[in-house]
Parts: sequence; structure tokens; C-alpha cells
Amino acid sequence: MFKTTLSSDGDVVVLSEVLEGLTINKKQFQEMCIAVGCDYLKNITGIGTACAFQLAATGGDILEALVQRGADDTYQTNFHKAMAVFHHQTVFDVNSCSTVPLEKWDTDPSMDVQYLCG
Repeated sequence: MFKTTLSSDGDVVVLSEVLEGLTINKKQFQEMCIAVGCDYLKNITGIGTACAFQLAATGGDILEALVQRGADDTYQTNFHKAMAVFHHQTVFDVNSCSTVPLEKWDTDPSMDVQYLCG
């Protein structure tokens, strides 16, 4: 439904089509992905894909909802770091054939966050 097969070498997933199908925006999608568990932060017990989607789709503050479900201060700090990675990770730009930050920083991140982003 959301993916287009190019060849046996890989698939293209069009983010705008995924977001349209789920009826959520990019920020909600990123928060949902972090809440369900990612490389940078494990999920909170009881927060799976369906629950994370429901929290994201409400349009409220997903982190506050996670705090109400047991997210401690460390989880909250790491949630913000994970969001930084989702926004500023180093990616390959096919147009320039070079690595670039996904989004430019508008502030000076801490060294540990810079390290996480590549």
C-alpha cells in the first residue's frame, strides 16, 4: 500500500504517502517511532505500536502521556536526544553525492548529541 518496489535491491517508502495514510504529521510519526522503541531509546513497558500510534494521533504532548505511563527523567532526556537524532542525523544526499545533516542545527548541541547524530 505505501511501498513501491524498485527492484530486488531495495524498496522506496514515500514518507508523505505513509503520513497521509496514517493521517498524522511528520513530528507525530517521529515521536511514535521513538515511543514504540528505537535504536536510541527502549520503549516503556506497555507501549507498543498500537498504543504509540494512538498517543501520537491524538495530537497531544506524547512525552507528557509517556510520563503519565512511567517515563522518568532519564527517559525524557533520552527522548529529546532521540528526537535530535531523527532531525539532525547525518544522511547521504544523492544530489550532491555527499553526507549532510538531515536538518541544519539552529543551536549548538551538546557533544553527546552531536556524537549520536553522526
